Amino acid sequence: MPDTDDLIHAALAALAEDRLDDAVETAARARASAPSNAAARLAEARALRAVRRLDEAAEAVAEARRLAPDDTAVTHTMALIELSRGNWENGWRLFEVRLAMPQRREFRFSHRAPPMWRGQDLSGHSLLLRWEGGIDDTIQMLRYVEPLTCTGCTLFLDVQKPLLPLAETLPGVAGITASDSDDPVFGHADFFLPMLSLPRHADDHLARPCPPYLTADPRRVAGWKTRLAALPRPWRVVQWQGSPVAGSQPDHARSVPAETFVAAFAGLSGSLISLDKDTRCPAGIIDLSAEADDFADHAAILTLADHVVTVDGELAHLAGALGVAAQVLVAVNADWRWLAPNSGNLYPSLVPHHQERPGGWDTPLAAAVTARKRDA
Repeated sequence: MPDTDDLIHAALAALAEDRLDDAVETAARARASAPSNAAARLAEARALRAVRRLDEAAEAVAEARRLAPDDTAVTHTMALIELSRGNWENGWRLFEVRLAMPQRREFRFSHRAPPMWRGQDLSGHSLLLRWEGGIDDTIQMLRYVEPLTCTGCTLFLDVQKPLLPLAETLPGVAGITASDSDDPVFGHADFFLPMLSLPRHADDHLARPCPPYLTADPRRVAGWKTRLAALPRPWRVVQWQGSPVAGSQPDHARSVPAETFVAAFAGLSGSLISLDKDTRCPAGIIDLSAEADDFADHAAILTLADHVVTVDGELAHLAGALGVAAQVLVAVNADWRWLAPNSGNLYPSLVPHHQERPGGWDTPLAAAVTARKRDA
């Protein structure tokens, strides 16, 4: 008979392989075998969150935290569950624990950093916002640039290199750097803040709708309009694969098999266009990734697109930040952004289409294609 540790490892392995029902069942067995084992309770909380049983997940992680109050992994999971439930203020407060987690190398600098901003008055001071996480995270957090520039502070940004040309279109920013290293140059900023701490200090905690806050460069739009004119319309910009993380394989849970994706558009007119450098395009999709050098190009193309269908990822966030209408395919085990009851407030121009079971893309794809045909 497997012991508790074996059951915990088996549950987490099933979760990683997107065998969500197996993960829930095995985690429940682990918890039953050792009710006072915090790791078993944590595994159960993660499995329950993955199948969107969020209230039960909250109960499980609360018990794990009672058993292991100083475990940063437990608090981090509690934060993600709270954000998934739409409990924004408490979720962002708990999410600060990530800064103390051993694996978070972004905040271990080789030289002296300015103090972290804690929400105090910024008038007459300077603040450096430092990128954190993925490009999709940075795109979403750029919504706070304009409110911060209205506080009277001098604002500096440090973003990932592919975002630099797009970020340079933001008004009111005193300076922008692009570093993909873990050791940014702080200059003479009075304070710095990792970008994912911004919602904690914002009045809305990311809970209210936000008007478009990024703009495509008109010169790039004009250039791409000429380039796309050679392709049949409607121009359908698509992404079917989750982005790889740190050189790993693409996120399989939120990726649609290429053949399934292309088949959903069979019989429709126009051009299917991919901008994803990490994806090998199947027959039927036009690959423009070599020509679209950065996210400023992506923004211009999205602005011109007749329809956008994408999985949860950078393209979805960029479309939302631009105010471009897009259909978003959302996996069962989705990021917290797409699970919260008021997640539609994140980007009003996006329409999410949720899976009902892992790997079951036919229904959300059909809904996305129907929406495109209706809107065409």
